[in-house]
Amino acid sequence: MVQAHGNPTASAIIQAMEPFLRTTPPDLATAAAVVALATLVAAAWWARRSWIGELTSHWTRHIAWVLLALAVFATWRGDWCIAVLACGFAAAGAIPWLRAAREHKAPHTADGPTFTLLSANLLCFNQQRAAALATLAASGAQVAVLIEVLPSDEIALRGDPRWPHQSWHHDPDWNGSAILSVHPLDQVVVVDPRHAALVTTSLTIAGRSLLLIAVHPFAPESLAHTRERNAQCARLTQLVASDPRPVVVAGDFNLTVGNPAWRDLHRVGGLLRCHGAAPATYPAWLGGLGIAIDHVLVRGLALRSLAAVRLPGSDHRGVLAEIVVPPEWMQGFGVKPSRG
Repeated sequence: MVQAHGNPTASAIIQAMEPFLRTTPPDLATAAAVVALATLVAAAWWARRSWIGELTSHWTRHIAWVLLALAVFATWRGDWCIAVLACGFAAAGAIPWLRAAREHKAPHTADGPTFTLLSANLLCFNQQRAAALATLAASGAQVAVLIEVLPSDEIALRGDPRWPHQSWHHDPDWNGSAILSVHPLDQVVVVDPRHAALVTTSLTIAGRSLLLIAVHPFAPESLAHTRERNAQCARLTQLVASDPRPVVVAGDFNLTVGNPAWRDLHRVGGLLRCHGAAPATYPAWLGGLGIAIDHVLVRGLALRSLAAVRLPGSDHRGVLAEIVVPPEWMQGFGVKPSRG
C-alpha cells in the first residue's frame, strides 16, 4: 500500500483511491480498445462514401470477434458499460456478414457434365513464378482464370496441350489476365482494358454455351479507385443481367461479401456463391484467417465444391471450383434474365 508519511490527510486520500488506481489502467485500456474498434465498425457503415469505411468493411467480421472477446473480459471484470458497448458494436459489425450468410446460394447438387475451374492471382511481382505455374498444372483445372499475368507467363504456357484454347490480355502495369481452357472459347471481348478488368468469352461445355467472365476490378487503394471498382462491378452486373445464358464469373474481385457493393452482384446480377463459408484468399500468409476477395460465382449452374489453393510466391490463395452444367434451367439456379 502506498504511504504518505507525515501527512495523515494525504494518506487517507491515497488509501481511498488505491483500488481505483489499481483497476483504472486495465479498464482504460479495454475501453480504449473497444472505442477504437467500434469506430472502425461505424466507419464501415459508410463504406460507399468513406475510404476508411471501405477498407474496414472487409474486416468487420474479424473486428466483431475481437469485440466479443473484449466484452467477455469486461464482463468478467464487472465493467458492464464497456461490455454492452462491445456487444452492440460486435453485432453491428456482424450484420453484413449475417445478411450475406442468409442469401440464396448456388445449388451444390445437379445432374449434368462437370468441369473444374481455377481462379488464381499470380501476383505480378511473384519471385516464385515457375512454382506458381506448376501449381496451376498440378490442380488439374480444365479452365483457369489467371490474374496479374506477365508476357513471360504466356511464353511458358502458350501451346500447352493441357489447355489448347487460350486468351491472353496484357496490361502496361503488369495487371493483365488470361483464360486457359480444355473446352472451346469463342467471342472473346475485353470489356474494360484497364488491368484487363473485365474479359468475357463464350465457353462451350458438352455442347452448351456458357458466358465466362474473368474479373479484376481496381483495388480500393484510394476513394477514387473504390468508386471505379464499384462502377466496374455495376458494369459486370449489367453484362450478366443482359445475357440469357448460364454464367460463370471468376477472378480477384477485390471485394468481400461484407461490403455494400457485394449486394448488387447478388440482387441485380443474380450471381450465386458456393454453399458454406467462402475460403479466405487474402492475404495468403494469414491462410484461413484472411478475407475472401477471390471468388467463383455462377448463375444457372451448380457449384459442387470450392476450395482454396496455395499459390507459391503470391499474396493471394487461389480457389478451385467444381461446376455442374445442368441440361436446362432449373428452379433455384438464380434469377433467370428475360430475353427482352
